Amino acid sequence: MPSLALMASIFLANLAWTQPTAASCECGYLVSRGSTLTPQLFTNSIVTNFADGRTVDIGPDWQRSNYGIDGHPNINPPQLAQWYYPENVYKTSEGLVDGLAIRVKAYGGTGPVSGGGVAQGFFFYRDNNNEIDIEILSGDPNAIGGPDNLHFTNKPGITAAPAAGFDPAADFHDYRIDWIPGKSEMWVDSTLRSSHTTGVPTIAGEIVINCWSNGDPTWSQGPPTRDALLRVRKTALYFNHTNAAENAAFVSKCAKATGADRVCNII
Repeated sequence: MPSLALMASIFLANLAWTQPTAASCECGYLVSRGSTLTPQLFTNSIVTNFADGRTVDIGPDWQRSNYGIDGHPNINPPQLAQWYYPENVYKTSEGLVDGLAIRVKAYGGTGPVSGGGVAQGFFFYRDNNNEIDIEILSGDPNAIGGPDNLHFTNKPGITAAPAAGFDPAADFHDYRIDWIPGKSEMWVDSTLRSSHTTGVPTIAGEIVINCWSNGDPTWSQGPPTRDALLRVRKTALYFNHTNAAENAAFVSKCAKATGADRVCNII
């Protein structure tokens, strides 16, 4: 079976632990949601700055994926098999660009340069009925900010693809998912771009960042003829626990806090 031994992704398997922090934010993180929406309070955070030289490898919280997805050569359009190799996720320092690189290698094994024909995703995932996606499609003409290159999705069936208004490959941007009771919101550079109340996940899952292609001309396009990189500088996750004991510990810690920074405002 034809295959692409190419893909890469990292994931947070769960958010069931408390990240150690300095003596601040004991009462949580108040996340701004624009000028017209109520801020949301979260009790915990996991922040990883891949561009910081003090971050060892990909940090202690993220994990590299290592698995394959079967291809479907006999359907229309045919889809190639995908293999997610750990070595395709690595820290990089190329000129002024420091951070994490998530690579799709070309058939020809050329140098690691930007290339079309891949899907790049930042998403929450538990199963096909509990998924929130922000996906960028790099195939032409999408790479120049065309109408179909930036997708916001609650799986299995709610998809919006507004024009990005910019070339996602030209610079770093802030992509954000807000998952709150009964609603998912997708933001780009602090602007709300999409909001969904249908198909909102109701159970715990993983946070995943990936870069892939299966040659499907209706979605990822490709496969790429050059190596394609998704570069990530920083990730910030704010979340609540469902564990009663951990919530009780948070309440106790907050009750003892007296500093002005006991609640941290996240813009």
